[in-house]
Amino acid sequence: MDNTDEDLSIAIMNLITLEEHLYFTGARTDSPEYYKLVDEVRKNRQELLDELLGETEGEVYCAVKHLLAASVRLFEVGEKFQSIDKEEKAEKYFEKAFDIYSLVWGLVSGRLEIPEDEETKDPKEVESENHTITERLKNLSDKILNCCDDF
Repeated sequence: MDNTDEDLSIAIMNLITLEEHLYFTGARTDSPEYYKLVDEVRKNRQELLDELLGETEGEVYCAVKHLLAASVRLFEVGEKFQSIDKEEKAEKYFEKAFDIYSLVWGLVSGRLEIPEDEETKDPKEVESENHTITERLKNLSDKILNCCDDF
């Protein structure tokens, strides 16, 4: 994984949001031409998600898609709270958005169990440190993704 994977995931998040907006616009305006645009955007989103994920097992593909969608939507809720000076509430949603985004990278990397830096620790020691899977995955995300690292 490199910084292009993170950029690609964010592009996919935006395409998911665009699909939603086009759908609701079509429904609210009774204009079926928006539904045709949804189909075009969806095809692009699927192609990019395939590129990001490659072959997956079970329903990982759909899980990643829904996690990305939930993450971007929670981020937008946080932005709305921030715009009305409800910083504490905004931070709660920003943190939740990143928690969910971190789960994506656990699935993409195939490392939902225990991140590399904790593999050598006794499982009881890890558990006693009260690290949830989400906390461990946030640490993993910090290590493997850095959007500022260029090739």
